[in-house]
This record gives sequence, C-alpha cells and structure tokens, in this order.
Amino acid sequence: MDVDLVPAHRGPPLRIAIIGAGPAGTVAALNLLYLARRNDRPIHVLLLDRKTFTQFGPAGCNLCAGVMSAALIHDLERLGVIIPPHVIQQKILGYELETLGGSILLPRPPGSVIYTAYRGIGPRGLHYDEERSFDAFLLRSAVRAGAEYRNSLVADVQRRESGAGFRIVCADDETLDVDVIVGAFGINSTLGRRLASLGTGYRPPRAVLACQAEVPLDEAFINEHYQGQIKIFNLGLRQIRFASLTPKQRHVTVSVLGRAVTRLDLMSFLEHPAVLKHFPPGWRCPEWVCSCQPKLPVTAAAHPIAEGLVVIGDADISRYLKDGIGSAFFTAAQAAQAILEGVGSREALRKTYYRLSRRHFRVDNWVGRFLFACNDLVSRRPVMAAAFLAVARWEQATLPPGRRPLNEFLWEMFTGDAPYRTALRAVLRPGVLAGLLWETLVATFAWIRGELKIGSWKPEAGNRK
Repeated sequence: MDVDLVPAHRGPPLRIAIIGAGPAGTVAALNLLYLARRNDRPIHVLLLDRKTFTQFGPAGCNLCAGVMSAALIHDLERLGVIIPPHVIQQKILGYELETLGGSILLPRPPGSVIYTAYRGIGPRGLHYDEERSFDAFLLRSAVRAGAEYRNSLVADVQRRESGAGFRIVCADDETLDVDVIVGAFGINSTLGRRLASLGTGYRPPRAVLACQAEVPLDEAFINEHYQGQIKIFNLGLRQIRFASLTPKQRHVTVSVLGRAVTRLDLMSFLEHPAVLKHFPPGWRCPEWVCSCQPKLPVTAAAHPIAEGLVVIGDADISRYLKDGIGSAFFTAAQAAQAILEGVGSREALRKTYYRLSRRHFRVDNWVGRFLFACNDLVSRRPVMAAAFLAVARWEQATLPPGRRPLNEFLWEMFTGDAPYRTALRAVLRPGVLAGLLWETLVATFAWIRGELKIGSWKPEAGNRK
C-alpha cells in the first residue's frame, strides 16, 4: 500500500461503482479514496447495496459470526478509521476445544487479540441501536471519507454500447454509467450469475453451507460461564464438520459447518451433552431463534477480472473456512491499488490484484484443506484426539507462553489468526511429532484396557516424562 501510483492526467473523475457495501466494498472504497487523495487522483466512488445493515436479523446483516482480529482493526486505523468501543461485543481471551477425547482451554497467545461484533444491529429481540452494527459503521466511515452510497438493488450490469465502461440497472429502473465496477456482492448474492452475461467467464467459487443462530442468554451467565472464550467442538458428528459457540453481550452465536447442514442439524447439535453444559440448567433452544444459512467458499472464482471489472471478497477468493472479514480486507486493498494503477485496465488488475491474491491464498488454502482433512480424521477417533490433548496439556504445564508449538497450531487452526502454513510448521516440529506418537500409544493401551471413555477421559497433564 506504500507504492506510489503513476500520476494521471487531470480530467473527469474516474467513476467507480462498488456493488456491495459490506466489509469488502466499504474497505475498497476507503482504500480507493485514501490512495486517490495521496496521489491527487480525481475519482468518484459509488457504493450500491440493498441493505443498510440497520435491520434486525438476516435482513440487516451479512450472515457472519462477526469474529475479527486486531490486525483488521490496525488496517482500519491506517486508513483513519477508529472502531468505537460500543461496536465491539466481546474481547476473546481464549478458545476451549471439546473433542471425543476430552477438552482443553487454549489461552490467547502473546500478541494475539480477537474481537466479536454484530454485522447488522443484531438478532430480533434486541432494542434498536444502529450504532451497534459493524458493517453500518464501516459504511458510515466510507461515506464520511467521500464515497456516495445508494440504497439500491442492482438488477443488471451491461457493457455500454458507446465506448468503454458499464451501465448499471437498478431494480427501480434507475441507470448509472460508470468506468469501473468492483463486485463486492458476496458469495450469498445471485448477482454473480448476471456477470456471466457480460462474457467475462466469471464463475463463482464452489461453496459449502453453514448454519448459524443467535441464541439469547442472560448477560451475567455469558460473562460468568464463557469468560471471553469461544467454544469449539470437534465431536466427529456425521453431518457437522465442526461447530462453535461465540459469546456476544446478550447472545451466543452458534455456528455449525458441514457440506449441507440445515437448521435441523443445528438444533440437534444444541441437544448434544457436550454442548448443553455451556447453557443454563434445563435450557432448550427456542424455536423462534434468529438463524441463517450462509455459504462458505471452498474454492476460488474463475475469471474474476475483466477490462474495467474486478470481483473481490468471498465472491472471488477467501481463506479456507476461516477469516472471511480478513480476506475481504486484503482483496479490497489489492483491488483498490490495481484500479488506480491502471485506471481499471485488465492488465493492471491481473498483475496487481489477480496474481497477488492467488499467491496469497492459493497454496495456503491447499494446506488448509489438508489440515482440515487431518482434523476430520482425528475428530472421529478418541485415541488420536486424546493424544493431541495430552501433548497440548503437557506443553501448558511445562513450557512458557510463546513456546508451545502444538497449542500454537490448535489456536491458529481454529481462529484463522495466522496462515495455515504457519500452523503446519508448528505441528511438524520433531518434538511435537514424537510427543503425539508417544501419547497415541498411551491412549491406545488405555482404550484396550477400557480406561479411555469417549468424551470423558481427560488426563491432567499428559503422560510425557
């Protein structure tokens, strides 16, 4: 972002339309305006979205659990945007991992900070407060920085017959002529299919379905029981690959992930004994609970760039199953730089956006796929799960913070706080592999003797000497 752009001739402002005003769109706008001011480039940035992010429930949010790292907050501060405290719901102090072999608390490593927020103003039932919405805050920040926002649904995108550029057709029949389009509409939008009519070859990423619910709980219970911890579940369930409970102020966000999970799978998960212990005695999930079924991309899009057009965020490429907001920030920043470097030319977009985004994500996502396949294997086998927990407990009992490689691996794997390659390097250390082999043998003999019980065998500090 510190690269100086090639000076352009003074003339009419470059008209840039960003379709989608979630984090990818608003951060793209903030970066475009920041770079344009710094390099004295006249531009006009228009944000288009049918959502205002000030409605309750799925209609007002972007179907996300709302977990973000301190690195994202620092990125915004560099652009002059300071997130106010009332937008932050919880500061996460650790993760608790629940497996068939027992559970373990993973305290936050030194230097790592994670926050939770509502993407909209929150689930149905809360008092109305539009200041609560993270996405609405970003949108207001982009408008203050100089972007124009229109609360419009984009119905179609067409190439202009006379000259370069595009014509955007809104649902209210309004038409807008622009020079460059940034597609920040997200993987859950149907607009991606309309781009195919432009002949660009764009094809959205393949995706899996998640299911989420915002479960209301007493604030005092959340503070006392959760204590700033996200609960992660690796229980080897048939339909659910993994799941989490993320604390907010008066709600807990329940997220389950699988190939095609449904609300019924989520409700069944909430009846599991390992899950019920994180709710008040006698609690049952109300049928009216606010829920949604977002898509999560598992591949990259095909042909996300064309002359004057770039698709960003999870409609193009994202970290495998993790850190969707961080991925949106990265692709938005790269696209903004590419647009102003080449005035939206396909060559500049290919060089500065497409190549760099693929280099940043592609290999790391391959590693992520491998790690989650290994995680699937371990989660279904209590012996292997118990071995992992025993080594992690031994590290916590004997090694100082910052020098616990398996704990670092588990933290990075489930939080998305570091690249998957970094997590893999941590677990491939000879000492970790030797410890896992030894504890697997110990757990195997315990299983044979009938001492290893599914979900109940919890050695205090492992058996390593």
